[in-house]
Amino acid sequence: MPVPSRLIAPAAVPRDLAATAADVHGRALQDGSWRAREMSLKVIRRHGLDDPDGLVDRLAEDPVERVRIQAWMALVLPVPHEQQA
Repeated sequence: MPVPSRLIAPAAVPRDLAATAADVHGRALQDGSWRAREMSLKVIRRHGLDDPDGLVDRLAEDPVERVRIQAWMALVLPVPHEQQA
């Protein structure tokens, strides 16, 4: 079974690591898998990464609740009461 390219990309150590990290997270935020979106949001929040394209803002309206909660947390917004677990 082939490994998806989104799982291989972070393993490479490029010359411009910051630009590549932003690119990897940008792609992960648009991934069809909700887990990839959720984990990328956790990394963005933990490391205080910028979101120049506004992808995190758009994920605050994601159809998956776990992704929405992580987006709100990454944006340092209060999680709406009805969404809290």
